[in-house]
Amino acid sequence: MVQDESFDKLLDDIKNNRPEKGMSKKAIISKYGNPVICKEDGKGSGIEESCLYRHVLEYFPHDAAYLYFDRDQKLYYWELEKRK
Repeated sequence: MVQDESFDKLLDDIKNNRPEKGMSKKAIISKYGNPVICKEDGKGSGIEESCLYRHVLEYFPHDAAYLYFDRDQKLYYWELEKRK
């Protein structure tokens, strides 16, 4: 499935510190496809939105990546949840 291949690419890039802070959300989607879900984030500290990437048809215990964007839709940081 194309979405799963894109997620695998994102995982590899995260493991190699390739998604750069300041990268636009549009560029992220162009490179890795659409996230499973995005939501407004009320945590403060500059974060406006968080987006979840994971394998589409696999739920637990698989890895998940969270990408956090600022109000300008720029990547603020990311985190990887290892679930295996």
